[in-house]
Amino acid sequence: MFGLQTFEKAAKDVLDYYVDWRTWLLNDPATGSDDDTILDSRWSVSPTGVLLTRSSSFSSGITSVLLIGGQENALYIVTNTIDASNGVRTIEESRSFQIFITKQR
Repeated sequence: MFGLQTFEKAAKDVLDYYVDWRTWLLNDPATGSDDDTILDSRWSVSPTGVLLTRSSSFSSGITSVLLIGGQENALYIVTNTIDASNGVRTIEESRSFQIFITKQR
């Protein structure tokens, strides 16, 4: 995908990745609110099966996921989807990045 930030990891690496939603939560154009909070956070990986998500969490406007595995020389798209609310309206929003699996170090 064009324009996505790309990170590298070896298949054996077990690494945390995060999305910082704080600026978006303070300036949510859909609700016009400056006090949105995250109600739920979900992670997905495409293609599925080899790069796995583990122990995801969210706190204070930052979501995180632990990624393990992956096939060497493969490129994966990791997407974080949140539900956020200002107390009146709930909105769903997503952010994605790429993971390239490098040769073992």
